[in-house]
Amino acid sequence: MKDAVYSSKREVRTFAELHHASNVLLQTALEHVKGNRYTVMSSLLLRAFAFEAYLNHLGERHLNLWDATTERLAWHEKFGMVCNGINFKPDVSQRPYQTLKRLFRFRNALAHGKSETITAGGETRSDRDPKLALCWPTTHWEKYCTLKNAQRAQADIMAIIEDLHARVGLKGRPFDPPATEVTLTLKKLPT
Repeated sequence: MKDAVYSSKREVRTFAELHHASNVLLQTALEHVKGNRYTVMSSLLLRAFAFEAYLNHLGERHLNLWDATTERLAWHEKFGMVCNGINFKPDVSQRPYQTLKRLFRFRNALAHGKSETITAGGETRSDRDPKLALCWPTTHWEKYCTLKNAQRAQADIMAIIEDLHARVGLKGRPFDPPATEVTLTLKKLPT
């Protein structure tokens, strides 16, 4: 018999969920190196999504910069709005901020994917498998799907989010889960 009524309230921070999911995928890719390209790809995509979701979180909830048209802006326009809103000019030629351009070039190539024909040429040994001899043509986004890039994106995006979080003056760590409120009320049982 159900003898209580509950109500609960939870703030869902999508950027933190995406960040966590990207970390889980990266850990899986590190544990299973053979054939991990798609796991790495997924981790990188979710990392880019996490960063844009954090920009939305700051712009809407903490800086009051967002309006109905902001959702349609590109990530770099949102990033510019947030930076202008806190009077900050990051050095995008240095880590961690330089990672943003390559990460979002990768993300955009997949989000707006198009079929293409690519070519490769050069010298190799005839006794080697062409795929293993680096004769296999690859796109820039395929080349970007490496553990090294996924680890760099993890470190740099986390550092950027923590930096922006502090510059806005927010307390605590941005990835800490917010408090959840739950109340439980016992029903009056018939006598």
